[in-house]
Amino acid sequence: LGNWLAALPTRKVVVLLTAAVLISLALVSRQQLKYWENSIALFERAIDVTERPRYAHERLAYELLQVGRPEEAREHYRSAIAIEPTHAPLYYGLAVSYEDAGDFEAAIAGYRNALRQQPGMALAHGSLGLLLLQEGRPAAAKGHLVAAARAMPDSAEYRDALAAARSAAGPHASAAPSEPSDADTRK
Repeated sequence: LGNWLAALPTRKVVVLLTAAVLISLALVSRQQLKYWENSIALFERAIDVTERPRYAHERLAYELLQVGRPEEAREHYRSAIAIEPTHAPLYYGLAVSYEDAGDFEAAIAGYRNALRQQPGMALAHGSLGLLLLQEGRPAAAKGHLVAAARAMPDSAEYRDALAAARSAAGPHASAAPSEPSDADTRK
């Protein structure tokens, strides 16, 4: 190879070596671009190359939910929970994946698990309250809707659901401790 290169004019050697380097870089770039194709591919790659990929599992699960793949999302939420079992948003996401798949009892359990990890998590209270109301359990929904409406007073959805839960529960249903009036939830 040395004699062959020496026999070529210097300019041709430089051109050949430059072309070889560029072709090699193009091949490597093509492979890397596959990982950046979309968010799902990106986070799948991150899981492969990260030692404790809790965040990558969580983000991949979220992206899978966005494209209507709750069963696959559930697997990644479970993997993330195995890595960081006290992170409430993971339980919340897992609950959403169950709710999206129509498994409402598992979703209710998931929202409750999120609230065990983070008792003041307004989204978990709101989602649990809405689901309980939808499932015909207005008395159980009220306390969660109160908590959600207090934390997010501008949410008409939670205020309206709270009013529906109060109405459906009837006048004899026990009120949640220190349940606010509708005016209190808008402060």
